[in-house]
Amino acid sequence: MEYNNTDSAVLANSRSQWAIAAAWGAGWFAFSMVYHDLWRNKPYSWLTANECLAIASVMSMCFALAAGPLFRFGWVGEYVRRLRRPMGIVSFVLAILHVLVAIIPMWSEFGLKWMVRHPLSIILAIVATAHLGILARISWPSAHKAMGYARWKSWQRTAWIAFAASLAHFLVLGKEAKWVEWFEKRPTPAPTFTLWLTLTGAAVLALRAADWRARLGGRDPKEHAGKAPGGSASG
Repeated sequence: MEYNNTDSAVLANSRSQWAIAAAWGAGWFAFSMVYHDLWRNKPYSWLTANECLAIASVMSMCFALAAGPLFRFGWVGEYVRRLRRPMGIVSFVLAILHVLVAIIPMWSEFGLKWMVRHPLSIILAIVATAHLGILARISWPSAHKAMGYARWKSWQRTAWIAFAASLAHFLVLGKEAKWVEWFEKRPTPAPTFTLWLTLTGAAVLALRAADWRARLGGRDPKEHAGKAPGGSASG
């Protein structure tokens, strides 16, 4: 069913919703910077900032992907559901900043030689960023009108591809070895943040799977007939 001009869940977001999404991304960036400095013994640097931009991007994507299922299960309200679109776009902006920091001030560390040594990670990064870019581009009223609801929604439901690629992007770099090292030797007060990021990502994917299973079973209590769900990069 086509949206009408009164369905602001997709066609518009309030200033407060955009502000919350921006604050969420900025908050995770700031928290992870402090986390690395105080508990990982990694002082502030371009390297740390680059990692924290990626963390903030993925955490914003986690919110965007989790909001829909949480709403349908009755655990959050309509206002939270409507945050999906700004959260998805904030995630894309942070991902672009992550890429720009890696290739401009940090080219000496993440230049061509590094890319050649880690081709799979680079491919996954390109897939995740490009897919997020597509979803961000079509998350506006003009794109929705041009595509039609069915096609638009089918694209939005592929957001998990970008999410899975983002998680795999750092996992293929061998981050799990640092988790094992921390549990065995405890060289720092806290484990690498990618451990928490992976656990959060796994929880979101499990939530999405439970939501998908509930839909297949015909149980979708929060999606009302005649009104399609709104959002961006979420489904």
